[in-house]
Amino acid sequence: PNPTTGKVQWSELKNEEITLRAYDALGRLALEQKTTEARVDLSGLPEGIYFVALIGEKGQVIASKPIVLSKR
Repeated sequence: PNPTTGKVQWSELKNEEITLRAYDALGRLALEQKTTEARVDLSGLPEGIYFVALIGEKGQVIASKPIVLSKR
C-alpha cells in the first residue's frame, strides 16, 4: 500500500538477488539493502517521501516508485 507504515512488497522477481535503494526527498541515499525476498521493511526510516528503486543482479533498474512512509 502507498502510503505505507513501512512494509513494501513486490510480486515479481522471485529468487533473484535484488538491491533495494531508497532515496529521500533531497536525493540522498537513505537505505541500501540486498535481498532475495519479495519484501522489505522501511519502518526504520523517518516519515517522508522516498524514491525506491529495485536494482537487478546485472545492475539494471527493474522498478522504481515513489513511496510515502507514514508512522500514523
